[in-house]
Amino acid sequence: NFTAGTPTIPLGETVYFDAGISTGAVLFVWEFSPGATGFGEQDSFVYETPGTYNITLTAYDSAFNVDTKTKTIIVARDFTYLDNLSLADLSASDLTVSEDGHHAWISHFAGALTTVDISNPSNMLRLSSISAVQARGITNANGYIYTDATSAGLQIYEATVPTPTLVGTYNTNTLDGQRAEESLIIDNLMYLAAGPAGYKLIDLRNTPNLEVVASAELPNGHDARAIAVGDGMMYLADDTGKVFQYDVSAISTTNPASGPVTLKGEMDNEWIVHFLAVSEANDFLVAYSSPGGMFIYDVSDTSDTEPDFISHTDVPALADGLNPSVIIVQGSKLFAGFGQTLTYGTALAKFNLADPVNPYIMEWQSMDGQVAGITRGGVLRGDKLFFANSKYDAVSIDLVDVP
Repeated sequence: NFTAGTPTIPLGETVYFDAGISTGAVLFVWEFSPGATGFGEQDSFVYETPGTYNITLTAYDSAFNVDTKTKTIIVARDFTYLDNLSLADLSASDLTVSEDGHHAWISHFAGALTTVDISNPSNMLRLSSISAVQARGITNANGYIYTDATSAGLQIYEATVPTPTLVGTYNTNTLDGQRAEESLIIDNLMYLAAGPAGYKLIDLRNTPNLEVVASAELPNGHDARAIAVGDGMMYLADDTGKVFQYDVSAISTTNPASGPVTLKGEMDNEWIVHFLAVSEANDFLVAYSSPGGMFIYDVSDTSDTEPDFISHTDVPALADGLNPSVIIVQGSKLFAGFGQTLTYGTALAKFNLADPVNPYIMEWQSMDGQVAGITRGGVLRGDKLFFANSKYDAVSIDLVDVP
């Protein structure tokens, strides 16, 4: 057997391997990566390329009996801070990025909509800021921007650059006068967590003329706060800690029309869930709460009315009182933003979810001194992560070569 330091190794740092816990061995052969070998009870190696590596130790005793042991490490470099764009006292609530990655639109708690040129993430440029209804979230699709207004349902803008054009406000007729909490768009269908109104599934094909194709309050009558969708299933978190699971497979995302939405089951958390995300393989659901931490459920069987609980991970001690404020799942990685309103501390963490039973932090980076505020909306475009900030800022983080 052998030890290899921590599971995650910073790029370029010397990794020390020690087979001293082996018994009876007299010859040791190490394979650090394909073609890279070493010898001896202790050895070291420097990894020059980020990635996941299997380290194999082959040990021989004096009678030439052989045994092997393999362990896995991850070599990763830190997030690279690129730019911080001051938005002059406009507290950002969320951010959305155009599909081509050239522009970002930021909603604000103060009541504004800002357009930013992000074609050069190291030198982002503010193009315009216009007055808007206070909004909690923002999305875009097919040439339109949709803000989740806290008091007016949805506001819709044509995504004209540099200044978006307001083309509609939908509240009483579309959302029964209720506020919008969070939305996401797949093809031509918007999935909306609408607070006391529960959920709304909205056909966007004729924007700015919207049509609700399905809606209902939550079974317990509480507010729908967070939403995630995957493999024909919709997950809604309320304001008590429950997560409800709905079958929405009967409603096409490309040609939405009225159809049945079936309540399949529910999951109970001890803590109120603030953020939901489904893995890209649609096999597990992440529910992140503050201060409860991260809860993971097995949702691989869509016929299961009681998804199995897989694991719970506390909010990292590294957060030191910071609250999770956004999560993004990409492959086997989860990116989490943290912040605290009193100290305006901000940090980013990356978790490895390859084994949902034992998730662990791959990287942690404090943004104090560079960013003041709480990370809010976050969007991945290619190898860049962009996020909004609740105090003044829009920020881009370089994720090139991060495994």
